[in-house]
Amino acid sequence: MHYASGLEHCLEDLQKVIDGKIRCELFEGMACDRGCIDGPGGLTEPGLVTVLLKKYAAEAQQKKLHDDNEAVEAVKKVDMKV
Repeated sequence: MHYASGLEHCLEDLQKVIDGKIRCELFEGMACDRGCIDGPGGLTEPGLVTVLLKKYAAEAQQKKLHDDNEAVEAVKKVDMKV
């Protein structure tokens, strides 16, 4: 498995795979540097992810979530309507 993030690195590393300089069975290329904030192929209106993250952060701060499991459960309950 090999992965690259950012379009420039994806193109460079993919060419290396084609040229045999990188050997791998799977290649994951992510257009966004370090991956997209809302996951691969995530399509949303501009600014929506920012609004939802701010909403989650406010709820997490209000509830003072310190445990990872609590935070994961809290994310599942965030109202996704803007």
